[in-house]
Amino acid sequence: MCILSTVLTKGVAGGSHYTKHGGGSNYLCLPTRNVSWDHFKDAPQTKNFLYGSEFQIHGQDDFFSTVNAEGIATVADYDVPCAVCRAQVRSSTVMIPARTACPNDWHKEYQGYLMSAHETHQGRTEFVCVDKNPDVAIGTYESKDGALFYLVEAACGSLPCGPYIAGREITCVVCTK
Repeated sequence: MCILSTVLTKGVAGGSHYTKHGGGSNYLCLPTRNVSWDHFKDAPQTKNFLYGSEFQIHGQDDFFSTVNAEGIATVADYDVPCAVCRAQVRSSTVMIPARTACPNDWHKEYQGYLMSAHETHQGRTEFVCVDKNPDVAIGTYESKDGALFYLVEAACGSLPCGPYIAGREITCVVCTK
């Protein structure tokens, strides 16, 4: 989770519902403890909602090498846990898509696969780098949908074939300096 860095908060990833046209376009790391409230009304007012998230990788389970605490080797339909980390020594962070290693004078925090919402869904999300050994939120295996994470694959054309290969899942690495 946060190797050689401080965990500022742990929680669950969330975002806009995959079928909606509006809402936010990025995923958020939402705390699951010590949530704070200010002025509020306990009823829907704005019709702008924040949903939890889950992995959607049916048929692509072998991309993540993990066995969770429940002894399951897939992450499909589990909620997506997250952490906000602070590098104690290094002050710059960069996510590099289509790479598994950092530039020479950078430190690799983790490598994995690029994920985002499905291209046919109504809204857009950011591309995020998910660790190749991901955690899952234990006890959350159920298809509830919400903000969804799909592996990102190359589409050749304006993206050059060679070095990219059509249909191949895109790797990523998170580096600090």
